[in-house]
Amino acid sequence: MRKFNLVDEKWIPVRFLDGSRDELGISETLLRSSEIAVIEDPSPLVVAALHRFLLAVLYRALEGPTDIEQAKALFKAGLPGGRIKAYLEKWSGNGRFWLFDDKYPFGQVPSVPEIEAEPWTKLTAEHNATTSKVLFDHTDTKSLKPISLAAAAKWVVATLNFSVRGGRGYRPSPSADGIICIPIGKDLQQTLLCSLVPYPNRTMIVSDLPIWEREPSSYSEFKSGQERIAAGFADLYTWQARAMRLLQTSDGQVDRVAFIPGFGHVESELRDPMVPYMARRDTGIEQVGFEERGVWASFDSLLPDAGSIEGLEPKVINYLGILSRSRLVGAALPLTVIGQKFTNASVEFWRMERFTLPINISENRYLKSEIHELLSLANDAGDSLEWSLRELAKSMITKGDRELLPDKWVAGKLKSGDVTKFVKSTGVLPQYWTLLESHFQTVLSSYALSHSSESIRCDWLKSVHNALHTAWSHYSSSLSTGDAWAMRAVVKASKPTRVKLAELKEEIEKYS
Repeated sequence: MRKFNLVDEKWIPVRFLDGSRDELGISETLLRSSEIAVIEDPSPLVVAALHRFLLAVLYRALEGPTDIEQAKALFKAGLPGGRIKAYLEKWSGNGRFWLFDDKYPFGQVPSVPEIEAEPWTKLTAEHNATTSKVLFDHTDTKSLKPISLAAAAKWVVATLNFSVRGGRGYRPSPSADGIICIPIGKDLQQTLLCSLVPYPNRTMIVSDLPIWEREPSSYSEFKSGQERIAAGFADLYTWQARAMRLLQTSDGQVDRVAFIPGFGHVESELRDPMVPYMARRDTGIEQVGFEERGVWASFDSLLPDAGSIEGLEPKVINYLGILSRSRLVGAALPLTVIGQKFTNASVEFWRMERFTLPINISENRYLKSEIHELLSLANDAGDSLEWSLRELAKSMITKGDRELLPDKWVAGKLKSGDVTKFVKSTGVLPQYWTLLESHFQTVLSSYALSHSSESIRCDWLKSVHNALHTAWSHYSSSLSTGDAWAMRAVVKASKPTRVKLAELKEEIEKYS
């Protein structure tokens, strides 16, 4: 029995340009996209997944774009409502956009038996599940309240994009731990068009089927652990990493989900257009993911490289450069980056960060190398700070009474030794990086305003110097009021930081 048509039912959370909020179906979201400011949800992963889902719909409804000229024409004319409406009516009529349907439940596999049932939190990274726990989440999987069909629909879409690796054959979504880059336009229509990167060739359209256009595989096929490569962007954005089936309560809500591993993704030449990549000597080309410091600390990975033909930056960023040269977007555009970091089945964190992206990157061929150099300056200073902290730890922990325990690998995980535990307990390194983060936003704004590279570098050197001095002096001062041993340890350990501060000061004076 069919229930909850995603085309018309309210489930996509949006904020309009006038500030009002509502939930819309697929049809209204796309047809009224010029009235909508942003997609807005408490979960960053849901926000990213909904963008990718809508892009998949557009790739299929528009059968393109297949080249730059077609993409520019779309950008100038806006989304063609007639084609979008006809496409949605066709596939909704075939039962493919209904959350519940006997043959084609959206994003699900009707043959997965109820014996595989788990609490609905299995769909989410933000809540506890039966086999994985999330820090600071107090959800009790044994006494869960059911969720609405609208909420279930959002989590189904998020599961397609952000399923993580786990035991019993669970493999991650293709870009589950990548940095998802979403340029934000003046309205949702422009936002989607900025990420609607042209297909690399026209033939890809034929085979690039999203999950709702594919015939459901059987329970036994999924249990056999099938793998395949992605056929195109729409396929990539709606990857069936989990074979699941939502289970309803008597009052029509969702309390459980039958859940087994889905398709494994085999890497190919097709790269995710919204994700940056990097080349490693040992593993080859792989996606750039989130780290504790945040995306800003590896921001150069998002930018085009003048000296490389690999094109490892996100294709959406490269595409913005083309749109900028055609005067279709302004000199700067907000950029939202979303993602998560996980180890095996455990999600460490999920995050959304915002930047001002200088679109004139296409005119400044050396912006990537310049920002890489600025970040290297910060990393070098951070290394000096860590060196001082480690030297301090060696003197302070035992005062020579016992041998220090080293870092070591235990059951595939690096277990911190005495010195590393001490460094982490001080909180000095996070303070240093936090102080620099806001200054990096100023750097990007300065590039967008076409400030000179020399003035930007000078200001950044001052920021690094001040952050390093503040982080070390605040902590060392707190120890200097202690015993004579602590005071001597601080003086001895401060050498790496003092040397780096002197080097930075010397560099700054060159600009005077």
